[in-house]
Amino acid sequence: MLDADAAAVDLLEQAMAWDRVSSWVEAQRLDTMRRFQAARTDADTEMCADMKAALATKTPSQRAAVLRMRANLDAEAGKFAAEEVALALNISTAAHKQLTLAQDLHAVHRDLGEALELGQVSGFVASMVAAATRRLPDEARRLLDEAVTADAVEQPAGKAIAAARARVAEADEHAEHRARHAAAERRVFCKPMDDGVAMLGAVLPAEDAIRAFNRIDELARTCRAAGDPATLDQLRADLAAKAPPERTWTPTAPTSTGLPPGPASRPRCRWSSR
Repeated sequence: MLDADAAAVDLLEQAMAWDRVSSWVEAQRLDTMRRFQAARTDADTEMCADMKAALATKTPSQRAAVLRMRANLDAEAGKFAAEEVALALNISTAAHKQLTLAQDLHAVHRDLGEALELGQVSGFVASMVAAATRRLPDEARRLLDEAVTADAVEQPAGKAIAAARARVAEADEHAEHRARHAAAERRVFCKPMDDGVAMLGAVLPAEDAIRAFNRIDELARTCRAAGDPATLDQLRADLAAKAPPERTWTPTAPTSTGLPPGPASRPRCRWSSR
């Protein structure tokens, strides 16, 4: 028994070790992508310099054309590095996000980048924490780096990300204005999925969303306690889909027939006007 337990513990430690290796590999990959972008920018800039050196042999019209080209190249030096990365690694539009993260971990969130390299945080957590701080100026983000990294190392992923967002909200002098703007963009959406189902969702002010979910959850648990055999997830979905906001749900018992309850006679909830 002890040998089996020791073997299980050993395998768990191996999994943790591989997880740290994965984080280290991700850190190296991101930094290599960042260095590629810098190298591509240098190469484009050098090309511009070569074009300038060749101007002496050009006619006035050729010089004007070359100068126009050079101005465009100067402005776009390194601009297409992400597209090259996307094609090489087959990661499509994710290349832009990953290059942004690589720059963040190098120039803004150095502590977070070091934690990723040491295997103390995952690539997912590093990306989400860095994304949470991007609404702030870089200097403010640097001041938060130590705190958000400590949160990321010491807490589970969800709590670490929530903590980063909370710290940003405290430091963001424009948070209230943005919250008002975001609330004005509230909406409901429907996304078709496979197998005859669809995703129905809503973007709401956080307080309204939490209140709505808590109400649906409360009613679903009331129905469950009344004997409805559907799962809580199924009940929440039914309530969200069928209950208008101005209605409330009350449990009802099926009419007794003396027979075992079937699908049509199992306890259900019905809605009625308040």
